[in-house]
Amino acid sequence: MSKSVTYVVNVPNAATGTTDLNILHGIQVRNVHAIKTGAAGGAGDTVQLQTQAGTPVSNAISINVADGTIVNATTLDDGQMNITAAEGIRAAMVNGGAANTACALVITGFPTITP
Repeated sequence: MSKSVTYVVNVPNAATGTTDLNILHGIQVRNVHAIKTGAAGGAGDTVQLQTQAGTPVSNAISINVADGTIVNATTLDDGQMNITAAEGIRAAMVNGGAANTACALVITGFPTITP
């Protein structure tokens, strides 16, 4: 049985944009959640796990929550759950207004044979 791996992408409080994380080995994603940091989010603020090519892996997770709140993704695209090292990980954040969008996007899964 493989040991799980966890990656954390720290998303800054900023305008709508992306934060990329290069990974050394492929991962089969099994869980994605966001931990709200900095301050409360606002209406329309979301974060989503994608490949660095912009292919969605999870649903857009609402970060319109209080600081310290953990919010789980409710869906994972089973056709996109295997992310190669070449594809990399991207946190795509949408800033819906003037609230704080900082969060940590936590991705847990299993290493894949294919790098």
